Amino acid sequence: MILALLVGAGMLLVNVLAYAMATAPIVRLLVYLTRAGRTASGFWREVAVMMVVALITAAMHLTQIALWAVVFLVWVTTINLQHNIGSRSPEGVRGFGTWQ
Repeated sequence: MILALLVGAGMLLVNVLAYAMATAPIVRLLVYLTRAGRTASGFWREVAVMMVVALITAAMHLTQIALWAVVFLVWVTTINLQHNIGSRSPEGVRGFGTWQ
């Protein structure tokens, strides 16, 4: 249980770091556009900027979904491996409660 919480907390930190890495180019783009004086350049340009922001955010979100899927797959595979190895011993699986 504690190990699962530690893995989840570690993944939360990785997710925050990943979103920070995705937000940095967005902020740089907005600073560049502001310094260049293109803040009120028209509706379609603002739509284009928001499309880029949405694409960057969506790509990071899909990356995080993939990261969580890999962690879950490794976690379940490890538990199943421990279960299969432990079921061959006379004592059975220790530490998994009623895991069957």
